Amino acid sequence: MSPIADRSSSKPSPEMLVRRAFNYSLLAAALDDPDTDGIAALHDLVETGGELAAGTCLAGLAAMAATTESEALLGEFTLLFSLSSSPDCPTFESAFACSQPAEQTSLMADVAGFYRAFGVDPAGQGLRPDDIRVELEFMAFLCRKQLYAVEHLGAPRVAQVNRAMRMFIGEHLGRWAPGLGRSITANANGSAFYTAVGMGLTLWLEEECQRLKVTPTNRYDAPAMPMDRPQPEPEDLATADLEAPIISLDDIEVI
Repeated sequence: MSPIADRSSSKPSPEMLVRRAFNYSLLAAALDDPDTDGIAALHDLVETGGELAAGTCLAGLAAMAATTESEALLGEFTLLFSLSSSPDCPTFESAFACSQPAEQTSLMADVAGFYRAFGVDPAGQGLRPDDIRVELEFMAFLCRKQLYAVEHLGAPRVAQVNRAMRMFIGEHLGRWAPGLGRSITANANGSAFYTAVGMGLTLWLEEECQRLKVTPTNRYDAPAMPMDRPQPEPEDLATADLEAPIISLDDIEVI
């Protein structure tokens, strides 16, 4: 079924749009690099709007985000999202949807086309257009855009933004973000914070698909693009064969 075949008939409530915008931004911030600046931005977000997640599937994540610290997350973040450590959780759509590198260009151009249509230019962030954080923040932007349309511009503009939301979820974010969330949950290695992030990402996008009456064009549960897995570390010196003969420097012929 086409992702835009069904249309939501009810007018979105301003309160719900504010909550949705916050939750998208919360997920984006939680998936950002947890360095000092990243954690400060996360804390600021939940301090000013954390109550907006109450009653949603991200309430627990918002509560954890308010108290988590950079030192506790940096190692876990690297293990999860560094391709040299874990190829299971790449944070860009084309890794899930494209099996060949050449396909990435077309997909990223299509994603960027959505941004341009609404005057959004994420290039200044230094991130790929198909990065999970960029796609999540774009949906937060569309929620705020629709809120303004509800309050000031009338039904035609509300419907226009709603159509853009449904297309973006159906053709992009809704196809791979739930699968990424499941991969994060499965590879969180006991991290309570990233388990909450992974579960929250999956549940929130599945709820959004239902709310917007969207069936994504495809669903990707794992990366389609082959990723090199880390090679085993060299044998530890503590367990290496110590029976090898010792060669004196005097025995080495100088040429």
